Amino acid sequence: MAKVINDTIKIKLNDKQKRFCVEYLKELNATKAYMEIYPDSSYDAARSSASDLLSNPNVKEYINRLLDEYCDNIDITIGEIVSGLKSIVTDKTARNSDKIKAMELLGKYKQMFVEKKEVTITSDSNLENLSDEELEKKLKELE
Repeated sequence: MAKVINDTIKIKLNDKQKRFCVEYLKELNATKAYMEIYPDSSYDAARSSASDLLSNPNVKEYINRLLDEYCDNIDITIGEIVSGLKSIVTDKTARNSDKIKAMELLGKYKQMFVEKKEVTITSDSNLENLSDEELEKKLKELE
């Protein structure tokens, strides 16, 4: 169950959004976290919805507060974690696999890995002449 953090400013999230934040922090895998909360979701739908959740300012704030609380409980700060990962990357004696994992974790922390999808639509009809309902129908066909 999602742990409710003690805070003076209330963050407006529903229970599933809070659970998503907790699941996300377990492995830093948003799609996997979303599928834990919504197991009937397809992979593509989960990936898209998880991305939307991570761009929600309230979700970001809640994740940051959970991280801060977790780090407070173990007497380590995010800065110390990042610093430790950076030292692994620059350590000449560290194994390459350790360096790669440290770089991966730093990249995830900085949200540097964004999957982009390019979609090309060819249509005989002019989309500008379609009603909102027709546009919605075409959009659903593409999903």
